[in-house]
Amino acid sequence: FPVSGRRDLSNRVTSKMRSLMELDTLSPLGTRNLDVAFSFEETCQKMVGYDFNLAAPLPYRSKSYIVLERCGGVRLDARLFVSELHFPDGCESVAVRMHHYLFDFNCGKGVLTSSTPLFLNRFTSLKNAYLSCVFPASNEGILFTLLELKFYGFEGGCYVPLVPDSGTVVHVLQCGESV
Repeated sequence: FPVSGRRDLSNRVTSKMRSLMELDTLSPLGTRNLDVAFSFEETCQKMVGYDFNLAAPLPYRSKSYIVLERCGGVRLDARLFVSELHFPDGCESVAVRMHHYLFDFNCGKGVLTSSTPLFLNRFTSLKNAYLSCVFPASNEGILFTLLELKFYGFEGGCYVPLVPDSGTVVHVLQCGESV
């Protein structure tokens, strides 16, 4: 998530989780929980395509250039993917990372694994790019596969992140039982 302490972001995620908790139809009212709700495929499907940062959603057309591989990696047509992004003023590059976040709603603990960032210039000619990261060692919980985009400028031979980082995109590619 963006590091800026934005209350609207946490309120939005809380609201989403509360709406998903209502899909727990096995537990009596007042005792519904996310652990049971996420045992239903419908709940996981409602998370796919979710943008955590409403101020920076993944553009609709960019989504069509992303392929989630069976092995858990992400392949993208980098040239077309980047051409659909809106680059904030002063930013010429984007770092793309994928994450596997395994969260156990029963005990309230999570494990995050992340790929190495792939830096792409807004004028890249790279056709195919592949991102991968290991799956979390545990297999207890719900696995979220996320795509993160963070925008950078290039100054003095270094990538400099956009500040404030409110333009960071965090998008759910897949959600379901762990592997």
